[in-house]
Amino acid sequence: MGRTRELLTDVPRLEAARRSALQRRYLATRGIAVVGSSTAEAVIPLVIVVTLGGGPGEISAVLFATLGTALVLRLPIARILDHRTDEASVQALALVLAGIGSALIWAAWMIGVLTYPFLLACVLLIALGRTVVSTSGYAVVGRIADGPERLRMTGHLSSVNSVGSVVGEAVGPALTRFVPPPVVLLVDVVLSVVSAICVRSLRRATGEVANADEDVSSTDATSVWTSIRTNRPLLTIWMIGFVASVSAPAILVFLLDVLRIPMWLIGVTFAAAAPGGIVGGLLVRAVAGRFRASVVLATGAVMSALAIGLLLGANGLGHWALPAAIAYEFLTALFGTLMIASTMGRLQMITPSHRVARTMSAASIGLEAAALPGLLVGGTVGSTAGAEAALTAAVALYVLLAGVAVMWVRG
Repeated sequence: MGRTRELLTDVPRLEAARRSALQRRYLATRGIAVVGSSTAEAVIPLVIVVTLGGGPGEISAVLFATLGTALVLRLPIARILDHRTDEASVQALALVLAGIGSALIWAAWMIGVLTYPFLLACVLLIALGRTVVSTSGYAVVGRIADGPERLRMTGHLSSVNSVGSVVGEAVGPALTRFVPPPVVLLVDVVLSVVSAICVRSLRRATGEVANADEDVSSTDATSVWTSIRTNRPLLTIWMIGFVASVSAPAILVFLLDVLRIPMWLIGVTFAAAAPGGIVGGLLVRAVAGRFRASVVLATGAVMSALAIGLLLGANGLGHWALPAAIAYEFLTALFGTLMIASTMGRLQMITPSHRVARTMSAASIGLEAAALPGLLVGGTVGSTAGAEAALTAAVALYVLLAGVAVMWVRG
């Protein structure tokens, strides 16, 4: 009898350990995939310029195609996934699909038939695969993590994405010193296949830990829209995404032309965002559990404004310009990750599993869509009034949003 009671007592602990193991496996799998996709994202522009002799117009078309695919297809894909229970299998197939896109670019180059239209078609195939991967990821997390665990997983995924992105963006261009850019895309092919195999191994496990709140018949678009439009922290994050995009077009110009940082050190500067994103991701659960959303958002907005102010103040400081630029990248990545991951984590934590894919996809679409007018405003101001003017405008908008977070969010 005592043994039976002991076994029953151990069941919750064993289930928690099992979930924890699944979460670690999934984080490792996502890290592998992110390294591959980031390598491809860094190398495809080099294929356009170096291999095909293209320019900014062709690169812009590729970026637009990638973003457009995600914006148009994310919600329909999420709706399909919310009615399925095999998200891990779908994600594995999508990873293979993305890998095929990279493999086709390499193969076409090998036989001498690579053209820009063919590359653009392959990019659309890759973008489709990546959109399915990112969208299905919300559903997988919803199955292997419950309640507060989802908040922690969101933070850890942000850290994994930061590390994987930096590794891919560094490895891809570095390998072009030894082999032509199309050959480097084989890194994405290999890592996509490896990640697909790892995700596929989670298929049975994720199906077995389906959450009790799963009721596919109760899903509807109205509930998703209501959870989005009534979430003031999320709407504030969309505004912050707009402001961040206002400063984005001016940063590189300011670093090169105003602060006179050598081009070979620009990579070092941008790499500082990685540890910032990692630290922010690791702090998400502690910060979100201790502080209200309004405090996190207001603090993040103020610190982002101070980081840009630090960058602006470095003008004319000579050797201090580089440390200021590194500090800017670190701080904006840290507080940007804290704001976005804590807000998205809270939303995922309160969203039923049968709506998590659509709800989180809608939240991501809003953030991506807010970036488009921000880029337009930042590019226009930067082109007409200079990079300093665009950054100054971003500082003012961040301060304004800090007030919005305090007065409007209140949660």
